[in-house]
Amino acid sequence: MCTIYLMEHDDALAKITEIHSHLARSGIYKGYRSLYVGISGIIGIGAGALESFFVPVVASKLFVFYWLIIAGINLSMCALMMGYQYIFQESKLERRKTMFVLAQFVPMLVAGIIVTVPIYTAAESAIPFLPGLWALLFGMGIFALRPYLPLITAIAGAFYFVCSFLLFGMAVKNPALLGYGLGCTFGIGQVLSAVLLFFSIERKNNGKK
Repeated sequence: MCTIYLMEHDDALAKITEIHSHLARSGIYKGYRSLYVGISGIIGIGAGALESFFVPVVASKLFVFYWLIIAGINLSMCALMMGYQYIFQESKLERRKTMFVLAQFVPMLVAGIIVTVPIYTAAESAIPFLPGLWALLFGMGIFALRPYLPLITAIAGAFYFVCSFLLFGMAVKNPALLGYGLGCTFGIGQVLSAVLLFFSIERKNNGKK
């Protein structure tokens, strides 16, 4: 009898774990907050406006280094905010969902590093095409998160796709404007994402309280 009870207990735990895993993989993820997404957009716009003061030669190694610093600042801010939520605010189920969401988004960051490093180190003539690649990969990252975000957020992903096309064209015809183009792409893109997140998730949740 004891053995049968233990087997049934293990089966019940396995089923509960499976249910939690299924719940974590489905439904809307609420960990992305419009506040810090919007702040990252404002930083992007400011970085685009100030880039000419710090980068005298556009589409140079210094250009790449400058934008990597901006990206690092934004990623660090988002990571700290999400880390705080994960430790102090999220339930066990919400933490599972956070890990699933990160698993979808992190490959985009890795891909960005993979395309940036060889171009930065050995193919400086291809640097003008990096902004377009970054925008394209970021848009793909947003679409990878689509199962966990409201449908309307696909607008932000589409925005990055359109901007990647424009940035590639800019790289060929007018690379001197790439700094402004990159700042507008990620600045406006993140502010747009923040607005979509606020009205599709946060405002609805506040209305239910």
